[in-house]
Amino acid sequence: MNYKVSKDYPRLKQLLDGGHWVVCWVTYDWSRGDGLMVTDIAQAKHRGVEGYEQYSVACRGTGFDDVFPQWLENYTDEYLYKRWANMNLQFIDPDYERNTLELEDVSFKEFGGK
Repeated sequence: MNYKVSKDYPRLKQLLDGGHWVVCWVTYDWSRGDGLMVTDIAQAKHRGVEGYEQYSVACRGTGFDDVFPQWLENYTDEYLYKRWANMNLQFIDPDYERNTLELEDVSFKEFGGK
């Protein structure tokens, strides 16, 4: 199965700021220095309340990246985009104009459940 992925990082930030959790893939050095590069699925999300913001990319307890804008002097969105580019982050851009299925719309019975 093929997926259309994107590296449009301003669009990703827009989705995250809108409250979406986005499926993505990241590439990292599995061997921590020996050059064994691996691509893994992850989830990008944004958490924010007044005075506290966090952009994170993680999966299964592994944090691939966390950015806390309030802790960085002279923070810009370009800083965030560069970090995502450095890990070759690619994401599925949900297109709500076409066929999409929200998880809540699928009943367990459709998959053999009771």
